[in-house]
Amino acid sequence: PHTKEDCWRVYSIITDWYTPIPKRFRDFISVPKANGYQSLHTTVITKKGRKVEVQIRTRHMDDIAEKGVAAHWKYKEGKEGGSETLEKFVHWVRDVLDNPRPDAATEFVKDFQLNLYQDEIYVFTPDGELRTLPQGATPIDFAFDIHSEIGERAIAAKINGKMAPLRQQLDIGDQVEIITGNKINLNPDWINDVVTHKAKSRIRQYIKQKERQTADEGREIWEKRAKRGNIEISEQDLTRIAQKLKFDSTQDLFYDIGKGSFDVNELYNAVKQFTSKGRIDETEDENKPAPVTEEEIQETYINAARSVSDEKALVINGEVTNVKYSYANCCNPIPGDDVMGFI
Repeated sequence: PHTKEDCWRVYSIITDWYTPIPKRFRDFISVPKANGYQSLHTTVITKKGRKVEVQIRTRHMDDIAEKGVAAHWKYKEGKEGGSETLEKFVHWVRDVLDNPRPDAATEFVKDFQLNLYQDEIYVFTPDGELRTLPQGATPIDFAFDIHSEIGERAIAAKINGKMAPLRQQLDIGDQVEIITGNKINLNPDWINDVVTHKAKSRIRQYIKQKERQTADEGREIWEKRAKRGNIEISEQDLTRIAQKLKFDSTQDLFYDIGKGSFDVNELYNAVKQFTSKGRIDETEDENKPAPVTEEEIQETYINAARSVSDEKALVINGEVTNVKYSYANCCNPIPGDDVMGFI
């Protein structure tokens, strides 16, 4: 087929000859996927009772399906013109790549792939505009899909004219309206409810921003305490102290001070000890069990071997030769491992 109308004619001919399965029909021509994919999908039953899946699309649509976005530009430069759906998809990709990436590259790739390959739903704005979202999307995703500022200031939602939670999953055909406030209303907990890359990215950025603010507040609390105690210390030594206190960085240390989960006086005492002694004395945890020695481990295994045998256990310590042996299935040793055996 060369046109959309041809696709429907082919569909009509096929379903005249064979019995279609109604639940297996999908119209991606009238409502294309977000990545520009267009096709008619159906499954029919042949005269012999065999199920056959059928996909009907034009050559243009097939090029897009097989070659992706690159094929879009070929047609855009030619006489056939461009695809509005592909234009939207390219705009979305540009928006993703132009957006500052505060989160890890692996998270970016994961979100990007998720949005490309997830099943989709189709919802509507109050004005009747169709929006395509991944399955599992919420009004929060919808708000960010409309505009970042709407997502940031969303305070409530209406689904099909009724008030609904922002975290409620949307269904195909829902009409969604977002109610916004005058200021940013982002909730870090939303990160577990959204599925679109755009929403996840902005919420992660907000979380990082709030963490930096809390860490700055923690540093300010420390600086005031250090000033009262007339203590000065370099950033390098402060980093060493933070690591001694089981923090990965001073940023993590100040974050915990800022949110109140770590007492600034504990840091003050550690710094005071460091400046006077040049070290931090590590206190022993009375409840911490003593380390188990290698001799104790060997004795445990020897006793276990003796308990299941009437014979005296022989410890193979590397000096015994010409002994037939086999590896225990539970251990999976590799060359270089220290092993112990019993006879």
